[in-house]
Amino acid sequence: MVPTLDLNAPGVHAHPFETYRRYREEDPVHWSERYQAWFLFRHADVHAALRHPALSSKRIEAFRRLAPPDRAKAVDSALATLERWLLFEEGTEHHRQRRLFGHGFTPTAIR
Repeated sequence: MVPTLDLNAPGVHAHPFETYRRYREEDPVHWSERYQAWFLFRHADVHAALRHPALSSKRIEAFRRLAPPDRAKAVDSALATLERWLLFEEGTEHHRQRRLFGHGFTPTAIR
């Protein structure tokens, strides 16, 4: 049985690929209570999830709901910025942003 996933554990930092291998073999689609998130450890699962129409990149609202009431205003300000990032966009807006700076990440530009 795999241990509870702790991304900050020294063993995970020291040997991340061993951790990933264990999860891939023993619990490849893992729900983490600690992070309140699903972790996918197989390429085929990640590939399917990225293309599944029911899944979304617009996940800032979950962070907003988890904010303590006394910190909601400060958290909302930060989240308002994050939700405009490419990572949290999808569809037309995601593609528009990728076109703006994608040229800087080609193999030639990186070399």
